Amino acid sequence: MDPPPGMTPPPFPLTPASDAFVVRFIGTAVAVLAITSLLLARTFQRPRAGLAVAAYGTAALLAVLPRWLDATTNSLALLPPLATPLPAAAVALHARALVADAHADLLLWGTRSILGTDGMPFRTADGKSPVGLVSAAAIVWQSYVAPYLPPGLPYLTAPVGQTDVARLRAGGVGLATLAVVTTAPWRMNTQANDDPVRWGADRVGVKAALELWPPWEAASRLGRVRNQARRLHEAVLSSRGRVVHLRSRGDLETHVAAWKAGRAGGAAAPATAGPPNGSVPTLGVVLAVEGVQCLVGQLANLDVLYAIGVRVLGLAHFHDTEAGGSSAGRTKGGLTPWGWALLRRAKEAGFIIDLAHASAATIADVLGLPDDERPPVMVSHTGLDAQCPSPRNVDDATVRAVVAAGGVVGVTFFDAGGCVARGGHPVGSPTEGPALFDAVVAGIVHAVTVAGPSGVMLGSDWDGAVRVSIGPGELVRLTAALLDAGLDEGEVEGVLGRNYVDFLGRSLPNGWRRKRVQK
Repeated sequence: MDPPPGMTPPPFPLTPASDAFVVRFIGTAVAVLAITSLLLARTFQRPRAGLAVAAYGTAALLAVLPRWLDATTNSLALLPPLATPLPAAAVALHARALVADAHADLLLWGTRSILGTDGMPFRTADGKSPVGLVSAAAIVWQSYVAPYLPPGLPYLTAPVGQTDVARLRAGGVGLATLAVVTTAPWRMNTQANDDPVRWGADRVGVKAALELWPPWEAASRLGRVRNQARRLHEAVLSSRGRVVHLRSRGDLETHVAAWKAGRAGGAAAPATAGPPNGSVPTLGVVLAVEGVQCLVGQLANLDVLYAIGVRVLGLAHFHDTEAGGSSAGRTKGGLTPWGWALLRRAKEAGFIIDLAHASAATIADVLGLPDDERPPVMVSHTGLDAQCPSPRNVDDATVRAVVAAGGVVGVTFFDAGGCVARGGHPVGSPTEGPALFDAVVAGIVHAVTVAGPSGVMLGSDWDGAVRVSIGPGELVRLTAALLDAGLDEGEVEGVLGRNYVDFLGRSLPNGWRRKRVQK
């Protein structure tokens, strides 16, 4: 089926007009640098000094500003220290569980090393150097410069953000779905957003310019997918086996077997508030895209996504797309004719459909398809309407319908809908962290009650420009809290990761080599 009239953008690789904002932004920065240099040179009668001052000032700004944005938009609401050690049963359960997270946005932050401090060689076993300029700079800074700087320098000495591979592995996470973000409206909210094409202002585009992404990647929505997928590929090659990219059921089965074998050989986990065991052997990564706007209206680009390893498609993010409505879009409509065609071809190619951020009408349309025509579906990260009414969250009927369709629902860690903040726990208050933590526990328990023990998973939204109280190091406390809330060990182990692993085991394609989507 062809896209409906009015929805066909210029053929790829031409880019939508909105993404030209990145080019304009870079051009403006260069112009400002040139004008500043000329003014300094004219004032001080020293052209070289003027150019040097302008260049060093710009370099300093580009070095600090992206890390400041990362640190301030991906922060942790602190939990109070534990008065007593966690119960041994909870720590033991967490140590043997394969913890899986269904959604995190680590790949978006280009000035941060994906691997963190978890051993970052510059060459792989075959002797090749896979890291790009930005990744190499992040690795050098975080490994060899920051540790020797005076403590307390803001955004320069400590790792920023909420996750990296080192922190995930130390927290016991063995599998994570890392999402690629390609657009974000400038005045992003959970109520109503326009596609940035109408306004020419896009947060991801500005961020890409500040981080000096290659222009051919920064200026295209599909190019932004390539950029973030390339960073993952570099991390896999540089990790010496600590990170694996999961593209098929065979990859998943091999990873789970290796993870269990490596975990069984690890040291016993201490009953403390810290990471339960630092010997997690590997982190398996499933690659996702958050919103099909990255396809730029061309179904043939599904083949490109499949080839670079994407296996999960989010239909929408913070604005309506060619496929259908977003929960934060203007129209919040259902699937378009182009969206119906997309689902059919996604099923043929072997993609999983993520209904997070989709409008209620779009979710209903997808779930209304016959089982033999619908791709595997899940909701990777969401709040619950019964707990906090919000367009961003899903109601109990939707939770039941997703699970009935063979899917799983991920309970998010951030304050989806703002109910914690409005309930007397504002950002930065001493009660914010505990209130956020308790809300996550209550949400998971409610979801298990509604969906059953096999339909719920973790969907943190780490590094998604959100504030959370549960980082990888606090997951063991979550395990203990779920047991205290009345879930049994089997239910908790399912929520921690088994449910998501089982879903991927029946939903990922049988083989990972490219399946060309027929036109």
